[in-house]
Amino acid sequence: MRHRRYNLILAAMGLFLVYWGTRPASQIAYDASCRLVGLQPKISAWIYGDTFWEMQLVQTDESLEWLQRAQASDSHALDNEDRNAIEQRMSRLYDQQLAQDSGTDQSHRKAVLHHYDQIAWLSSCDAVIRLKLRQGRR
Repeated sequence: MRHRRYNLILAAMGLFLVYWGTRPASQIAYDASCRLVGLQPKISAWIYGDTFWEMQLVQTDESLEWLQRAQASDSHALDNEDRNAIEQRMSRLYDQQLAQDSGTDQSHRKAVLHHYDQIAWLSSCDAVIRLKLRQGRR
């Protein structure tokens, strides 16, 4: 009886490992150089092939779309913020305003640059995935 329970536990663990190793990734599974990160995505890509990459393409496109929508809404907000900042700067002395805004402007620039870096990363990996899919179908 004990031996049977041990075999049942081993079989359940084995089935879980097979499931874990073969399920397609539900989120972006590659790094900045568009290479798969981790054992599970590599196994899944090997087993599912084009289906895995099509799912990665969907995830990439959704992320790109979200980032571009956020960028568009931010640009409208920034236009209003820029107008307000110009009006405020005109009413205050240049030196006082420069001292107040220097830290804010720097952090805002970093955030904008990070946003554009993400878009560039996803766009380049989007192209790599599309190329893999095109080559796989020949």
